Amino acid sequence: MNKQDSNGVRTAQDIERKYNFAKILGLTKNIETQEKGLLKIQNTLNDMLNVLMINLKDVLDSQSDISLWFYNGTPTNQNAPYNLWENPSDHEGDIYYDKTNGKIYQFNNLTWEINSNPDLLEAMALTNSESDTSIDHERKVFFTEPSPPYSNGDWWIQNDGTLLICQISKSSGIFENDDFINSLNYTDSIAEKLNDTLKVLKGTVTKFSEDFVQFTDLSTGGSTTIAGENIKTGSIKSNNYTVNNSGKTIQGTLIDLLLGIIDTANFKLDQTGNIYLNNGAKVIGGDGLRTNLQFVGHVTGNKANTGEYSQLGYTTDSNFNVEKNYMTFNAQIPKNFVVESAYITLIHIPIQYVFNNTITYGYSRNLKLEKISQKESNAIIDLDTGGELCEVNANYELLNDQSGNNALTKNSSGFTAKVPSSSSMVLEKIESDNLVDSKYNFEMRSGENNRLRIITHYSGNVPEYIEYYEYPQIGVLTGACLGILNVNGYMSYMEEGE
Repeated sequence: MNKQDSNGVRTAQDIERKYNFAKILGLTKNIETQEKGLLKIQNTLNDMLNVLMINLKDVLDSQSDISLWFYNGTPTNQNAPYNLWENPSDHEGDIYYDKTNGKIYQFNNLTWEINSNPDLLEAMALTNSESDTSIDHERKVFFTEPSPPYSNGDWWIQNDGTLLICQISKSSGIFENDDFINSLNYTDSIAEKLNDTLKVLKGTVTKFSEDFVQFTDLSTGGSTTIAGENIKTGSIKSNNYTVNNSGKTIQGTLIDLLLGIIDTANFKLDQTGNIYLNNGAKVIGGDGLRTNLQFVGHVTGNKANTGEYSQLGYTTDSNFNVEKNYMTFNAQIPKNFVVESAYITLIHIPIQYVFNNTITYGYSRNLKLEKISQKESNAIIDLDTGGELCEVNANYELLNDQSGNNALTKNSSGFTAKVPSSSSMVLEKIESDNLVDSKYNFEMRSGENNRLRIITHYSGNVPEYIEYYEYPQIGVLTGACLGILNVNGYMSYMEEGE
């Protein structure tokens, strides 16, 4: 380098032309220069900067810490920074860079002297282009372990030439390793530490340790507190988190640490502990895991079954006395189960009889739902002489609301199937109202057997006694039915063996 290289204004463009960074990096088309500085090629520039800092240390030939000042104009003992110093003698060796003409001055013996060292010129020009010195105008340079006070952006040049940059400023206290970070990892982080409080102003502090640190989103005012290894407050939200007009999450994830909410496109956990699927179905509530209990109805005292279906209407006992067939449901509810709703699904198929070459069709009439009205211990199941199971001493009452509408059909007349014929044998399916709706005054008790039955309430003429060959007289009042009781609710934790 000749003397002419050190004269005149030294800008970022001068540095780029001298070292030809584009050629060195093989990125000629990608390197751009601007009025205010080079487009940073981070690692390579830092490597070069480290070399210049070693030169700077050699040039100063001192172990004393100094400050670098960046102003426009020639320094005097009447302008900044001199007029800002309380004790000018503390600033012996400080370096001043005139940003207007690129000249370097050093404060020696309480006066400013021009320093034309070419290595120092290179270092200060590059320092000016790398750092935003338009606000605070100062960069401290430490050659030994720094002691507070120091500010964000101050430098610590270690003996091996490694450049560390201050990321956590302190006005007092003691030096901590996390206060300075290797320049290769520095990304304009700005933080201030006062006593035990760390305030992050800009960027990301790479590492720090205290009782806690709190990040505040300046745009929303929300904050996140981290203590030890735990994030204690605030929320975590993915960049693609999207909610539609109805409040349903379309994509992404939100975790609200204060309210205890997890909201994703697949499920949602609300602040009361309920978990919902993306279609809105609640699968876990405050009472436990959402569960469905299913009970299949069976017909007591029935002489004939048709596959999975049972005759529901009328039949005869072993003495050919006419009696009603009925379908019972024994809903044994676990003691830790909270019932939310209960529904019966009834499927009906007409029956065809052939007697004396005559085809007759049967279907159920006026089927209604009843609940047992006395304790089950008073009812027994009897094996009669015909080998059939029959209920004894069991009293039932209709499961109606105050208007007389039955829970099975939501009307007062009950279910009567469509009239079948040779050209129309229709399968019908009905679903009851919610059996545990308060209007029916019926409670399914946990830990007990809740007994229900479907039975005909046909009010027409029914014979009291028939011979077998006369069976079509009651067969026409009977259909084949399949009944299923679904109990929905929440199952809480159960001890083993319960």
